[in-house]
Amino acid sequence: MREVTDKSVKLNRDLEKMLVEALERDLLVRIGWGRNGDEKPKEGEIGVITHLPKKSRVLLLGNLGECCGAMNRGGNLTIQGGCSSMAGAFQEDGRLIIEKDAGDRIGSNMKGGVINVQGSVSNFAGESMKEGTILVRGHAGERVGAGMSGGTIIVLGSVGKEPGIAMNGGKIIVSGNCPPAGNGAEIREIKPKEETVADLSNARFALYAALIAAGTAITRAKISATTMRNIDFGSRFPIIVVTGIEFLNETPRSP
Repeated sequence: MREVTDKSVKLNRDLEKMLVEALERDLLVRIGWGRNGDEKPKEGEIGVITHLPKKSRVLLLGNLGECCGAMNRGGNLTIQGGCSSMAGAFQEDGRLIIEKDAGDRIGSNMKGGVINVQGSVSNFAGESMKEGTILVRGHAGERVGAGMSGGTIIVLGSVGKEPGIAMNGGKIIVSGNCPPAGNGAEIREIKPKEETVADLSNARFALYAALIAAGTAITRAKISATTMRNIDFGSRFPIIVVTGIEFLNETPRSP
């Protein structure tokens, strides 16, 4: 643990120096490569690359530990690898791209910006998030969006049990398998008047059901992934949109 801590402190100190010049000259900061371009990936550093300022750009090669990219204030961070829990936590603005998998509580308490995970994530993704967008191209674990009050979570794969538990705002969109919603949400029919059809690269997604807060009803629709985030369901309640009703009562594949 001492070694990981020392590596993490050194990385943050080095980054602080590099960011000054990079911002002045509008340069990309590359971490994980030697002077000659040889790969020297990072491994396990914790609490690194946090509080990125606006217009900063960082590209990192390797797999990081907890809280990488946390409290982003408007920078762009791309991780060519994976990371552990709390990635992008408390993010205020900016963009975080993770090219592999991420652990628990990604985007926890985030207030804005975008987090794009090209792999899968573990449990409690987007918990207590207030604004912003999380896109997971793989699967998500249990209790995705737990306690969220705003923002949008899009999962192109399947999700674990109790999605949206205790959420009181925002939207969760699931393209794969989805079990029954957590406490505070339920399945409602959708109304024909909101039916819409759109295309994305010749692929159509059938929207068959929505898991939403009690008392809300939305319509049956066919929509594309690009238009999902722009749909106005005419409700002040949070929703979980599921693009496959046939899976609603089945156990999803393990993320």
